[in-house]
Formats: sequence, structure tokens, C-alpha cells
Amino acid sequence: MALCIACLAPTLAWAQTTRPAPAPNPHWSPDACGDCHQRSGEKLLPIAPETVTTLCISCHDGQRASEEVHPISSKMSGRTGPNPGWPTLSGVLYCQTCHDTRQQCDPAAQRPIINAAFLRQTMAPAAGATTAPTTGPAVAAAAADDGDPIPFCDNCHAPDQTPKFSPHLMLAADQHTVIEQRCQVCHQKPMDRNATARTGDAFLRADQVTLCRSCHPHHRDISRTGHVGTVIQPDMLVYMRARELTGLINAPSNDLTAQLKAANARPTLMVPDPTGRIVCTTCHNPHEQGVFSPGCALADRALHPVQGHLLTPVRGQTFCRRCHSF
Repeated sequence: MALCIACLAPTLAWAQTTRPAPAPNPHWSPDACGDCHQRSGEKLLPIAPETVTTLCISCHDGQRASEEVHPISSKMSGRTGPNPGWPTLSGVLYCQTCHDTRQQCDPAAQRPIINAAFLRQTMAPAAGATTAPTTGPAVAAAAADDGDPIPFCDNCHAPDQTPKFSPHLMLAADQHTVIEQRCQVCHQKPMDRNATARTGDAFLRADQVTLCRSCHPHHRDISRTGHVGTVIQPDMLVYMRARELTGLINAPSNDLTAQLKAANARPTLMVPDPTGRIVCTTCHNPHEQGVFSPGCALADRALHPVQGHLLTPVRGQTFCRRCHSF
């Protein structure tokens, strides 16, 4: 990994050079209470529940600190499984529904190895109660291990009612029939499987990056400056088109790149969004191999099924040569 980053460094002049500075982490720090609480003299003022989410995402925006992967403000109706009775705002989720922030507000509290994100432990509400009491710091490892969030998610998402599946496995056992329900996870309406080129509107259910991150919150960018959100400069777009024509073995000639630049050429396979930014599908094709006709632009970089799992060709230093000249 370090070798690949070093190789990329000279060719990243086109990429964004600045990112927001990381937010200072106030959690598990007895001297940082004022980062979240306002003061009245020496007294810390309580935080109004309706302002908690806004306060949390002022840091946890995906840039200054990690972004919350669960939709906020959705109704906790128990439709997907049991309702553990955790606090809500008039029945809708907010940050403290899952995170018991009081665990790390004790000045004597030490940051634990397990559950540093102070997720709540399973606790059924008392008879007739609408919310459960705030849980203590003794959180079961199996329910709140930061490295494996699934057991914690089972508190609300019962596996028998909401079984886990990959929407990227789009073909039935015959490897021809498309499972339309899988497509509808991301798309608002059925897409034309006979299409061979992009229409410019995939009718996604949300902004593409937000949609992808809802399942892939821990995706790690190989570049320190980050690819997603970067505007691709014209010279890089020309080079990407040249690579499509010449392949990855030999570098495009100066004559070819000059001709493409004069023609204002743009890539046809790995394309930015309408504003020129790199998005997830600039590099990744989220569709299983066989969904679209072989050889067309929509089938490029498709996911390869291997023993029930999908492998992406977007890996390794060779792939990076689609955009970078090394």
C-alpha cells in the first residue's frame, strides 16, 4: 500500500490538495466537555435533545470525523424487528437512540477497547414505558463490538425479518434472469438491460455517494487526499480517454494525447458525474457481470461472481494506470 501511494504522489497534482482539518475528538476526554456543552459560569448546561443531531453532524460529516451510516430521523416503528425501547424524538431516530453519550461523560471514564462508540446494550423497556432507561458502561462485547456491528444491529433488525443480502448479486441461478428486487434497492424504477451506453440518469434513490456509503461506510481511499468529490481536470480526462484506446501496457504517445486534447476528448468508460466530480461509479461498476451486454460501456469493470461472492477488478497498481501515468 505504501509503495502504491508513493507511486501515485507525483501524478496527483490534478486532485484536491486540501481537506477539512480533522475535528478534535472530545469523547472520553474529561477536559473536552465544553466542546459539546455550553457553560453558565462553571456549570455545564444540558444539551436539548432536538439539537443533538445537528451538534453531532457538525463534526461527523464524513470529512472532519466519521459519518453516521444509519439514516437519521427515520421512524422507529418496529417494522423491521423488535423495538428495544431506546430513546427517540417523537418516535424518530436521532443520535442518542443508539449512542449512550453519558457513558463517556463520566470524568473517571476511560476509553474502552470494545465499544468506544458507546453503543447501547440490549435492554427491554419496563412495562408501560415508552423508552428504556439509559444504559451503563457494561456493554456486552457481542452486541457492541466496533469491529462487527451486525450483532448490535440485530437489536432492531431481526435477521428473520430483514435477512442480509448483497444487492450486487443481481442474477438468478441461471446467470441470465435479473432479480429486479435487487435493482430496486438502488434504482427507483427498472432499468433497460439492453442499454449499451449511459443515459445520464440512473434514477437512483439518493445521491450516489450517500447511497453507496450507506452500505460501504468503511471504504478506504488509496489516496491521502481522496478521490471522491474531486473534479477531474481536462488534461486528466484526455489521458483517461487515451488509455481507453491504447490499453494499460504502453503509455499513450504524445501525438495521440495532442489529437485527443484538440478534439476535447473525454473518457467513455470511467466517467465523472455531470459536474465533473469523481463519484463511486467513476471507478467501480456496481453491477454483476452478465447484467449488461459484454463489451459495452455499462459492462466495463463489472463484478465477477466467485463461489457466491463478487470480486471487483478495481484493485492493484495496474488498474490505477487507467488514470495515472506511471
